[in-house]
Amino acid sequence: MQKLSRYVFETQNKLYNSMNKIYLEKNSSELLLKENFFLSGQEKDSLEKRLFKKPEMLQLRIIPTWECNLRCNHCSVLSNLKINDPCLIEKKDVLNFCKSHLERYNHSKIRISFIGGECLIQASLCLEIVKLISNLNVDFECNLTTNLACDLTIEAIELLEKTSQFTVSLDGDEEQHNWQRKSINKNINPYKKTVANIKRCILLGFSDKMTVQAAVQEKQFDETKKEQYYKFLLKLGVKNIVYGSCHPTIQNPDLDKGYVDYLKSGSISNAPCCEYRFMRFFTINSKNELSSEYYTAENKFGNLKDFDFDFIENIYKNKIKNNMSILKDETCMNECPVVAYCWGKCVNHELYNKDFAEQPSKYCDREKLIKKIRNLAFQEKL
Repeated sequence: MQKLSRYVFETQNKLYNSMNKIYLEKNSSELLLKENFFLSGQEKDSLEKRLFKKPEMLQLRIIPTWECNLRCNHCSVLSNLKINDPCLIEKKDVLNFCKSHLERYNHSKIRISFIGGECLIQASLCLEIVKLISNLNVDFECNLTTNLACDLTIEAIELLEKTSQFTVSLDGDEEQHNWQRKSINKNINPYKKTVANIKRCILLGFSDKMTVQAAVQEKQFDETKKEQYYKFLLKLGVKNIVYGSCHPTIQNPDLDKGYVDYLKSGSISNAPCCEYRFMRFFTINSKNELSSEYYTAENKFGNLKDFDFDFIENIYKNKIKNNMSILKDETCMNECPVVAYCWGKCVNHELYNKDFAEQPSKYCDREKLIKKIRNLAFQEKL
């Protein structure tokens, strides 16, 4: 039999292809192995087939406004924020895009994430979009990310009620949080406002769907404070808590030690970062413009009124080929058998950290991930 692809793991009775996630019997014919990209020399074709496969769902990230009530020193989009940013999103354009995507790619699954800026500033618009998409006969869920340091209007509460999940940013204790997050209204204490609204959300019955998340910079990290953070939130009644490190940003492009530890932890990523999910992931900004971007304003696909899928497919494919860091890393491309369970993690690493962009393999523990995938493949749990 011809030599197997480096993406293929042998189990007791089967072969597992980590790129296309297919199991075949060990005694499969060479023709069947070739048809499913199991043979040496098929790695490039297998990777491209995976990257540019037909989307099975639509993920929309909607930025209803770049206005924000806070200015945070660890914000990934700090330079995009505005004092006034009128929302020009047309609800009917969002609905039309969703319908057209469903029809062109023959699927029935839509996920919408509202972010910003602070998306609850435009809670009414977000709610109207949710109601429109909910009327389609599809598998639909929405989520949002909020600092929750704003007033909870009737529309905001109804929007939170309709989400399947929402994430609230609370970066440690009052001193930590307010050091990172400054209110543009000097009369508001961001920490106290957010905590008060977390309590209100719990009283409203949202504790199962609410995640409270801390993004703590390395110089502020403290194990004792982390423990106190968990105890405080659990006492309030928060059920879902995340205490993590900060992503690199324009203002601080270095990778925190905690984040490097995460990159080297052998954690599994089943799909490329959002901006590299071909024809599946899109962003709609407050100007009613369509793109695959969030952190930058590059690679726009035009106004949502005038989208052209043939045009978008071409630009999207070239964007992935020309920008995805693992495709430019010889170690990733010529040696790694588990690229499809890593993908180089988040796109903002390569945007803001040149060293990572040039060689992401320096920041991973490949052997740890290989061992994990081999064990799962042997148990046929992948």
